[in-house]
Amino acid sequence: MQPPLPRQLDFISWTGFRRSAYLQSLLFIVGCLLMKCLFTDSRDTHHYRRYDNGVKHQRNIHFQPDENLISPESPEFDTGTPINVTVEKGQTAFFHCKVKNQGANTVSWVRYTPLLNIVSISDGIFIPDNRFTLVRIPGSSDWTLRVVGVRQTDSGTYECQIGTDPKMGRNITLHVVGKSLMGLHS
Repeated sequence: MQPPLPRQLDFISWTGFRRSAYLQSLLFIVGCLLMKCLFTDSRDTHHYRRYDNGVKHQRNIHFQPDENLISPESPEFDTGTPINVTVEKGQTAFFHCKVKNQGANTVSWVRYTPLLNIVSISDGIFIPDNRFTLVRIPGSSDWTLRVVGVRQTDSGTYECQIGTDPKMGRNITLHVVGKSLMGLHS
């Protein structure tokens, strides 16, 4: 007569059951997450409303005024700002760019020289010249580029761009003059 089988068989089947239950639970959780991703509308304006500064609202409490909500209208430039700037050598130049209905689009400054120089994208300066700064009040529509201690080599065309598709741009030309010529351009 053979001795009874060891309890090892029961242990193997119990371990297999535990693994199977763990795997089933894991697959259920992954499936639920996947279903949520597939069937949730990411454009739901109630939970994903964004402001011009890119901040989502929190717990349905809006920390930004309603006029900063993304506008359904297309962005456009305020044409009331000058497109020709004449500055005396050594002084400070200001290039004003006002963007209406900016929405979530980025605003950039580009300088046209023999090569294309990106001066700024949003609030970041990318030109290795610390004379260039962006003067901006957060939430305002004014993106002002300031150049301190203007040099003759700074003369040329600067473009304020809105990151739409296709890009929109407004050119501003800088004329740098000596002290004796400044009265002629005023």
